Amino acid sequence: MRMGATWTRSIILLLLLCFSRQLSAQIDQPGWRLSGIINLPDLKQAVLQKQPASPIEKETVILAEGETGGRADQIELVKIDYKNETADVSTNKVLATLALNFQSQNNHAETEPTILFERANFDAVLDLYSTLLGRTLLRHPLLRETDFTFSAQAGNRGEAVHAIENALADKGITCIPDGDIFAMLVPKEIAPRIKAENFKNNIPESESPHNIQYDFQNVPIMQAADVYTGLFGCTLKMDEPFPAPGSAMLKLRTVTKLSKDEAAYALDTLFKWAGVRIVPAGQHLMKAVPVAGKE
Repeated sequence: MRMGATWTRSIILLLLLCFSRQLSAQIDQPGWRLSGIINLPDLKQAVLQKQPASPIEKETVILAEGETGGRADQIELVKIDYKNETADVSTNKVLATLALNFQSQNNHAETEPTILFERANFDAVLDLYSTLLGRTLLRHPLLRETDFTFSAQAGNRGEAVHAIENALADKGITCIPDGDIFAMLVPKEIAPRIKAENFKNNIPESESPHNIQYDFQNVPIMQAADVYTGLFGCTLKMDEPFPAPGSAMLKLRTVTKLSKDEAAYALDTLFKWAGVRIVPAGQHLMKAVPVAGKE
């Protein structure tokens, strides 16, 4: 009887320990959760997502050990435990351990995965993909944003790119290389109609320096048009209705610095997909006109 009671107490203690760890991952560090781990030879990071009270506060940071990120609520990535799939983080000098949880998933790599995502948001996965690919992504407005849960064994960046492209394909997303700098991400069903221009910048660096970077997260299209006209030292003519819905938003995050021509090409492509073209309209003015048969 005593052995039975001792065994029962041991089981209870073990369950309490596991439950305590789960609380550490979910409660002791309110507002943040671990949604991804990258363990490549030359890229070791964790994906941390803020769990906001409202959509406005939604945020994702991708950090290496020792780095700090976040807007109002700063979080530091202290250490990544790749074997146990956890990350030690600190906010407001409070240390906690966040854990991935693949127990209910059937697509976890069998041994030593080097890329792991658990309900990682769309932007985080695309940011990593863009970094690994070394290209700025031009995202079609018809892409359906979704979370990703998968893991893969990748020994280098090329294998990691292939793994993410497979995960994108499973979500009905096609990647189309566009020259040496860009890649188009489009829904699979319209991919046959999308034609990459294979843009190449032949202007010497001395004449067109690469010093432009964008981090557009749901930027209104009219605001993006203002940025575009500024590339040419012009302003946007506003005496006619803008030929795109006011609710239209653009996303564009550059991974390398662009020249003026490269930046203009990227914005031109996004405008075209939204059914808009920005054209000269007199001295130091440009205007938006509709594009027939937008893609």
